[in-house]
Amino acid sequence: MLAYGTYRMSLTLEPSLQRLALISSRASILLVNFGFWVGSLWGDSFGRGHYNYGANVPGRVPDTTFALAWAAALILTGVWAAGQNRRWVVNTVSVFGAIHLYTQFFEHLGATPGSIVIAGLGAIGIAMALLRYNRSEPLSRPPAPAVAG
Repeated sequence: MLAYGTYRMSLTLEPSLQRLALISSRASILLVNFGFWVGSLWGDSFGRGHYNYGANVPGRVPDTTFALAWAAALILTGVWAAGQNRRWVVNTVSVFGAIHLYTQFFEHLGATPGSIVIAGLGAIGIAMALLRYNRSEPLSRPPAPAVAG
């Protein structure tokens, strides 16, 4: 919400402040994704400390909930960003989507020689798709920022 709010605010600010608002939005995206990454591994016990990692602790968000919520948020944000031609956001959610995919892949299936080869080939495919996307002509132009004056 903070990332979207500062992005929307950047559209109405004067040019000297637009960049600062976009940097704030991008930093928010990075920090939230790191938080969801950690949450997808261990869940959250709402600041109760490290000793409440049992599955049936009241007031605890399980790791599966974080993993599913993060996947949904990445997909929705990526679709929105692609429609708005926000390439930085598309690249960022793609990278974190790959991090999420491989984290869950190795967390649940384990690292075997075969799974590492499959993961490596998948990473090459993701990189090639991003390269092609970034070199393509934008479908539409992003909305022009408002100029104060």
